[in-house]
Amino acid sequence: MRQRVYFSDKEELYTSRQLSSLVRLAHKYCIVDVEQQALACLKKYFTDKFDLWDNTPGLFVYGHEQHDLSSGIEAIRLARLTNTPEMLPVAFYICTLLEGAVLDGWTRADGAVVHLASEDLRRVIDGYGILQRESHQLLTDQVSVKPHKTCVTPAQCGPILQYLLEKHLENKSPCVLHAFPAYIAYVAKQKLCGCCKDHLTDSSRVERRKLWLRLPYVFDIQAEVPAWKTEP
Repeated sequence: MRQRVYFSDKEELYTSRQLSSLVRLAHKYCIVDVEQQALACLKKYFTDKFDLWDNTPGLFVYGHEQHDLSSGIEAIRLARLTNTPEMLPVAFYICTLLEGAVLDGWTRADGAVVHLASEDLRRVIDGYGILQRESHQLLTDQVSVKPHKTCVTPAQCGPILQYLLEKHLENKSPCVLHAFPAYIAYVAKQKLCGCCKDHLTDSSRVERRKLWLRLPYVFDIQAEVPAWKTEP
């Protein structure tokens, strides 16, 4: 699947490779308007807004083909090139999902394969290690096994919540910032009371937001993104 986003006010769609080419050409020839518009499109994916990330299921859904995720490599390079550091935290996170394939690099529209600078590759590897080590706790925090205090059917909801936690913990990837569509759909089918279902959804979002705030620290780029955002 190729990523496509709207560019400017026209109903025209561009792939991430086309946007990369636009940014690089516009930057080279100092065409500021084109560069800023192309970057604005890329920032719909590599966003610094948690609500945009969490409310848009199409943003790097885990399980897509690896070349979708490898666009994070180019996003890091473009962020460095254009002094657009707000793209960095999500771009680094996306690169961790590639795991070892991050070494394969990103293929541009002209066929050139580019790789991360050694310092940034180290940040990806270190960040991956942090997310892996913390994944059990991060996922456990997202799923409460206790029925909500206003639950009217705790004997029914308790075992369901325990089962959901066990299934959630089967995930072994560092993909802990995503709301899993399949998981959410599964929850919706369970005979949880409304209070427990809402609490489960809300608590998962709260924990993802906490991790979102920590992304600059996970990848040791906090000095580059001092104004890292989370929506109120």
